Amino acid sequence: MKFNKEFLEKAWVSHQEKAELIAEYFYDILFHENEGTDELFKSSEMHFQKMEFKKAFNYILANLDRPEKLKEYLNDSGIRHVCYGIEPKHYVVVEQTLLKTFERIFKESWTDETRDQWSALIDQIIKLMKEGATSVRPELMEQK
Repeated sequence: MKFNKEFLEKAWVSHQEKAELIAEYFYDILFHENEGTDELFKSSEMHFQKMEFKKAFNYILANLDRPEKLKEYLNDSGIRHVCYGIEPKHYVVVEQTLLKTFERIFKESWTDETRDQWSALIDQIIKLMKEGATSVRPELMEQK
């Protein structure tokens, strides 16, 4: 399924107050529901990490209609994440965590369509990040 840019932008803007908490929700769910993930961030300053996460997501949403720009940005992000120790198994965890994060943000308006749209976007994000990651470490994506 391909995501609907207008649907996602409208949903994001209509929940902007809660959307500002995306990084808080994301890391809360990630660390509490996925044992050991906090180890990946042991040398990170979490305040800065959360700011960067929020900035990245806002960038993605602002560039949904610029596929080449988005591809370049997410490929580069995938390359950076290789350096952070991210492995293929982490992409599944991030996908699940993002969906739970969005469900929390859109709580009162979370429908099957909303889930499908955010899932389609997350799939695209992960696909493009994996492309970047495999460009520098192809063996990473061969691992289970």
